[in-house]
Amino acid sequence: MSDKPISNFMNKIDGAVSKKETLFDQSKTKYLLRAIYAGFFLTLPTAIGMILWDVIALDYPPLGKITYALIFPIGLAMIIYLNGELATSNMMYLFTGAHRRNLTWSKALTIIVICTLMNLLGAIIVGILIGNSSAAHYFNADSALMTVINAKLDKDIWTLFIDGILANIFVNITIMGQMKMKDDTARLFFIIAVIFLFVYGGFEHIIANFSLMSLAFFSGNEMNLVAVLMNWTIAFIGNLIGGGVIMGLGYSFLNSHDAPYLD
Repeated sequence: MSDKPISNFMNKIDGAVSKKETLFDQSKTKYLLRAIYAGFFLTLPTAIGMILWDVIALDYPPLGKITYALIFPIGLAMIIYLNGELATSNMMYLFTGAHRRNLTWSKALTIIVICTLMNLLGAIIVGILIGNSSAAHYFNADSALMTVINAKLDKDIWTLFIDGILANIFVNITIMGQMKMKDDTARLFFIIAVIFLFVYGGFEHIIANFSLMSLAFFSGNEMNLVAVLMNWTIAFIGNLIGGGVIMGLGYSFLNSHDAPYLD
């Protein structure tokens, strides 16, 4: 470790990084399963939120998107409370850990990539389940789900990149902010409020996109594979910058001296 801060906040991040690395080293099966669960937890409320968007928009069109943006954050709350391993929050944690020399950069990036792939697997599994359930008929070509996906796939690379940066800034503001709270009600309100902002803004979160596109594909919709892979690739890079560099390295630097930014 480079500098030993007096920041209690950074000590919490150090502890989280240590637990993640230890679990990854000692039981990859358990780590992979926790990452798969994170994909589960994000995809389930995504599906219900999209259904509610369509149902509510029938009578109150402006409220459809608002409803979805309020339901989606429940997925992140599930991940936080049930100890799932989410790649986009790990970008912040592990970039911080690498900057503070608690693990190597290659180890940090390896864990992030593996976590991302397992999040995708979790999203695919839920996509298959929903696609074969009674809810699948909601996700037809005219659904809000496909409207959202088509808008994402139509974005140019630069817009995708910037939207990816913004999405993971919001996500890690949420992760870091709720760490400062002791009351669960306050934590839940904070999670919903901040994630609502990123979802309503239509920014690009790689795991959310896994969820959306898995639901669409396994419900029988066609998508351009090249466009999907491009979306995932650029969103992933943008998320790395937003969560890893801006939030992770930025706050690690701010808290690496005798007068920490957060205590």
